[in-house]
Order: sequence, then C-alpha cells, then structure tokens
Amino acid sequence: MLQRELWAGLVTVLGLFLFAFLRVCLRFHRYLSMLDALPGPKGYPIIGNLLLLNVHKTGVIPMIEGMLKFGPIARGRAFGVAHVIISDVNSIEKVLSSTRYIKKSTDYRFLKPWLQEGLLTSTGSKWHTRRKILTSAFHFKILGDYLPVFYRNSIILVEKLKEHIEKPFIKINSFITLCTLDIICETAMGTSINAQLGEEVEYVRSVQRISELFQLRQLTVRLYSDLLFKFSSMGREQAKVLGILHGFSNKIIKQRRAEYKAEVNDPTNTEGRVSKRKHLAFLDLLIEISEKEHTLTDRDIQEEVDTFMFEGHDTTTSAICWALYLLGKHPDIQERVVEELNGIFGDSDRSPTHDDLSSMKYLEQVIKETLRLYPSVPAFSRQLETDIELLGHTVPAGANISVLPLFLHRDPKLYPDPEKFDPDRFSVEACQNRHPYSYLPFSAGPRSCIGQRFALMEEKVVLSTVLRNFRLESLDKPEDITMLMELILRPMEELRIRFSPR
Repeated sequence: MLQRELWAGLVTVLGLFLFAFLRVCLRFHRYLSMLDALPGPKGYPIIGNLLLLNVHKTGVIPMIEGMLKFGPIARGRAFGVAHVIISDVNSIEKVLSSTRYIKKSTDYRFLKPWLQEGLLTSTGSKWHTRRKILTSAFHFKILGDYLPVFYRNSIILVEKLKEHIEKPFIKINSFITLCTLDIICETAMGTSINAQLGEEVEYVRSVQRISELFQLRQLTVRLYSDLLFKFSSMGREQAKVLGILHGFSNKIIKQRRAEYKAEVNDPTNTEGRVSKRKHLAFLDLLIEISEKEHTLTDRDIQEEVDTFMFEGHDTTTSAICWALYLLGKHPDIQERVVEELNGIFGDSDRSPTHDDLSSMKYLEQVIKETLRLYPSVPAFSRQLETDIELLGHTVPAGANISVLPLFLHRDPKLYPDPEKFDPDRFSVEACQNRHPYSYLPFSAGPRSCIGQRFALMEEKVVLSTVLRNFRLESLDKPEDITMLMELILRPMEELRIRFSPR
C-alpha cells in the first residue's frame, strides 16, 4: 500500500512538472511566433538574428539602418531576447506616455552592479516612490544655487584651454569630460575632486572606465551570463572598479551625514543649515529627506548619487562637445550666439545669473538643435510586461521596445533637410505644430529625464563661458566622423577644434 502511494505521489509530481513545462513551452512558442510575425530580418532556429546583431561597435549604426528598412516597426532577436524598433511617432507616444510600460529593457541590468536599484534602473512602486521623492531636488530654485559651481569650473576649463591655445588644434572631449566630472561631483556629492587639476585620478579613471566596461559587455554576447562574466577578465576588472566607486561614494555619504547631524544639533545654527553652506549638494538634500522622513537608507542614497554621477557627466559632455563642434563648423551661427552673449554681459566677466540663462534664447536653440542631430542618449528601451498593439501588429510581453532618437531626429518627414544644422528649427514659431514625440533628447512621458533642466543650465553656462573667451574653428568634416552608438553618442576619435582668443 505504501509503495503504491509513493508511486502515485511520484506520478502526480511528474505530471505537474510536465504540465508546467508544457505550459512554459507553449508560452515561449507563442512569444516566438508573435515575434516572427513582425517585420524584420529572417532568423535562424534558436539563435534568431544573432549573427546580424552581434557586431563591432562601429557596426551598430549600419546594422540599425538596415533594420529600419523593414519599416516603422522592425524586429530582431538573439535566442529569446528580442528588440523591436519603433520609429512611428504615434507608436512611440503610445509606449512612452503610458505608465504601463515603464520597466527598462534587459540591457539595463548591466548597469545594476554600479547603480543598483536607483531611479534609472528601478521599476514599479519603488520607481514611483523614488521619483516623487527626488523631484523636489530638481526644483529650479535649488538648481539656481548650482550656478556658481558651473561657472567656477567653466573658468578652470577656459584656463586649461588657454594653456594649449598655441597648438594647431585641441582634442576637446577629454577637456570637457574632466570639467563635467568636476561639476557633477560637486553638485551631486558636495565634494571637489578637482579632476581638471589632476586630483582624485583613481576615482576619475574609474568613472570613465565603468561606462566602457558596460558597453563592451553589451556588445559581447558570450558575457551576457552573469556567471561567465564574473570569472572573465572584464568581470574581475569591473569588480575592482566598482570597489573604488562605491568606496568613494560611501565615504562621502557617511561624512556628510555626520556633518548634517552636527549642524542641526549646533546651538549657534539658529537660521537653519542652509545658511551654513553656499549651496546644498544633491547628497545633502537626500540626507535631509532621510533624516526628516526616514524614507531613504544610506544604500538608497548611494544608489541615487551614483545614478546622478552616471547620468550627469557623460550626457552633458556629449552635448557640450557636439555643440562646440557645430559652432566651430558654422561661424555665422557662432557669431549670432556671441552677439546675444554680448547683449547680456557686455564687456563684463561676471558669472551668469538665472535671468542671464533665461535670456540666452538663441544659445538654447543651438543646444536643442545639437541634441537633435547628436542626441546624448541615442537609444533607450522598455521591456513590455503586457502585449501591445502597434501599427496592426501585436508585440508580445517580454519583448524590448526600442526608441532611437538618433534616427528619429533625422527623419526627413519630421525635419526637412535633416542633416542641416539650423537652430531656427527651435524658434517658438517653428515648434508650435511639431509632434511632441518627434523630439526626444531626454525621453518623454513618466520616465523622462528628471535632470534635463539641470543639464540645460550646465550646458548654457559652460558654452557661454567658452564662447565669451574664444573663437572656434572645427577641423573635422562631418562625413569623416565615425559616430559610436554606445550608451552615450560619442565620436570614435576626439573632435579637433582650433581655439583663438576673442
């Protein structure tokens, strides 16, 4: 009797296992069938389009151009991981404007060892809660306190450029990277790392290297497995770099929290701790929130500070470098910007105010047109948690939906003569009838970039400071520049610009 019961139990367990297995197989078959019904290149059994998608970093843009020939919706997959590219503005609006599709794509998991569950990588209730908490940190009154930081580091940049002004040209990207690193460290953590002066070299190199490692892994399919990556040379290097990055931010958080407690308990601090500093760093604001509302732990704060560091230096570096390049290629536009700046500052060398930035209307148009041609983030993706109907096709849950501003912004149906650099595209009149989802340098909808006002202010200060001191001439022809479509859009070789004093 006991043996019969054991056999009956075993058969039941095996039956349940077989049922669950068949159910998974049917779901996966449905998933693949729906994907294969979408327009896209023909794939092979199991590996799908792996041979097409697994390209060198210089081949990413040509590969996507080939995909876009299949129409406004196109599918590519490697094994079970699928990316569906959409280039139709109404479809893009349907995805980005919805609170249903806020989960970032599977690619973003490569960022989690550094950023963990910060605003960029989190989803669901955690993302909603964190977004609500952090919105106050980007109020325009708080951002205005950062203007002296922007300007002081811009002046250091100018002095560094002057040291090389006799050269036939300057490779600009390295100079701008160090400037934006100084700015983001001081505004995010309240700490001056003096990257432009050659200090904190280990931390600076680690910030620069971690982004390179993320991109290398993204293009190396065999390292998608966390286990294989962990024991690879790249994985071991990343672990070392992360130790430096997390060690630095942890040290600063502990130091700032101790300072906060000392300040609020100081009997002489009768006017509040804001009066004790020239400005509050992003970290200070998070510590203040955590102490008053008890909603953020030190780990939570570290996640957001590291996210701000990641998102806040490479993106602005890209925008500033491309803007300088384009201004150096178009002297007539450069002079219009300088004329506007002369009207604001005259012969003064004073620091810009918030009102000054508001008066930089044409420079803002230049920045926006720069981000049209060279969006700092050239692509972003969502992972669907439910099926969605787009252009008469059903895209299944589990697939990644990709939006590509780099290509969207160069669509001649949206922007006539799209390769032309024309800041007047962003005059008030020109923008009135434009589809709101045809221009996405900061994404759009509920997951739009929370720091876009910060970025625009920083870019205005750095660019205006450089243009008040130098005349620019760019030496590279657009057709000779190889763009790399990585996490951030960057040129393969640094941009060469000749600087001469004004």
